[in-house]
Amino acid sequence: MAFPGTLTSRVDKALADSAPLSAFVGAGDLAVEKLREARELDANELKELKEQAQAKLHAGMESLQSDFRLSPELVIDIPVRLQAAMRDMLSASSTTYDELVIRGRAFVAGMRPQPSAEQFTDSMSENDATDNPAE
Repeated sequence: MAFPGTLTSRVDKALADSAPLSAFVGAGDLAVEKLREARELDANELKELKEQAQAKLHAGMESLQSDFRLSPELVIDIPVRLQAAMRDMLSASSTTYDELVIRGRAFVAGMRPQPSAEQFTDSMSENDATDNPAE
């Protein structure tokens, strides 16, 4: 039984229509980019970044503790503040997901003109022609 279209065109359509797959590819591309950036940092820069993150976390915790000591009624508002924070995180995750989808689609589009991708596409087309002969 022959399927409509070549295997290559079906794969292209699946890639173009699949936001989760594009987001996955985009996340992988972003991870590789960040690993390359981290590899370029020397030990002193990494130590400085770690110390900055720890200092920021420590300052935030101290600020939170002092706010609660000065204003016990803030404790009552915790559920409302948590709900607002959750809404903000959901909004941010949706935006991030959309950005990863765009990044993934751009990555796949950038791969197509490369010779290795063209060789792969050609071999897929040859295999598809032998697997699905015209009826």
